Amino acid sequence: MDDQQILSALHDGLFTAVVGDVMDTLGLTRQFLPPDIRAMRADMVIAGRAMPVLEADIAPGEDEDAGAFGLMLRALDDLKA
Repeated sequence: MDDQQILSALHDGLFTAVVGDVMDTLGLTRQFLPPDIRAMRADMVIAGRAMPVLEADIAPGEDEDAGAFGLMLRALDDLKA
């Protein structure tokens, strides 16, 4: 099954609480976004993979390869559909 098929199955046949209970049982207790991050409208559903990125200020010259926004742009370039 590819990602699109998995996401379609999630959308069509599962509920957030069920997915959460199963993942908790498997020991995957940090797989959901915080409650304050949610869809923009009540009729929307959010499901998919995430690519967490830790953002921090760096001092000039600390990472010359990064440049201004370089590391963040590299992280964004690594995103996939």
